[in-house]
Amino acid sequence: MREIKFRAWDKDREFMFNVGKMDFERIYVTRNGGYDLVYYFTQIELMQYTGLKDKNGKEIYEGDILRLYIPADDKIAEVKVFWNELHLKWNVKYIELPAIIDSRESYTLPLCAFIHKKAEIIGNIYENPNLIKQRGTR
Repeated sequence: MREIKFRAWDKDREFMFNVGKMDFERIYVTRNGGYDLVYYFTQIELMQYTGLKDKNGKEIYEGDILRLYIPADDKIAEVKVFWNELHLKWNVKYIELPAIIDSRESYTLPLCAFIHKKAEIIGNIYENPNLIKQRGTR
């Protein structure tokens, strides 16, 4: 059974933290000092753990940016991890589409298809927005 975990991005202070406890109105966060702070959902961006790890053993969360090898293209690609509501699964979306793929912005692939391809986390959309903005998508 996979572990259900969350992390959150504090919009005001601009930092990432692991979520301790959660209820439907607010999030309780235990930080390094060992004390609880209360955050309301409007103050944060919440990201769920996918249950998968990258080639370095680092946990992959929604919003992470991965670098991976696409065998069909014989290229290295950078992708963004997101939850696909329609298909109820973790997917990745190309940040910059390879030349052989048309320019449809919604081109996505299942995340689990790439884990054995030695995907590596290179950042996330909050702490490293330059990885997305420099390519003109978000």
